Amino acid sequence: MRTKEKIGLKEGGKRDKYDYYSFTLPEETEVSITLDKIRKNANLHLFDEDSKTVLEKSTRKGKKAENITEYLDAGTYYLRVSNVGQAQTPYRLNLESIPDDNTIDVANNLGRLSNKKLT
Repeated sequence: MRTKEKIGLKEGGKRDKYDYYSFTLPEETEVSITLDKIRKNANLHLFDEDSKTVLEKSTRKGKKAENITEYLDAGTYYLRVSNVGQAQTPYRLNLESIPDDNTIDVANNLGRLSNKKLT
């Protein structure tokens, strides 16, 4: 996957209590999943390939954006967007890969280091 490659963007809501989505990763990748532009409370769950095991969830109260960042192996994963209570809401669901910084070519530059004590 290329740096910051978008896995997907979906606008939805106002249909069911639960909306399900799947995505497939061809290699190990850190992903950032954001659920935003919500007008009422909604939650976000990330499921493993078996579609039953919850790997991570974001359940903030109110109209705050939901975010999940997770390092995932290659495979297929599932997302569930759920309306809270009877409140249905439109939303935007965005998935992005996060670039690796664990190679010499893309190592983080720490700048000039010295032996001076920081106070």
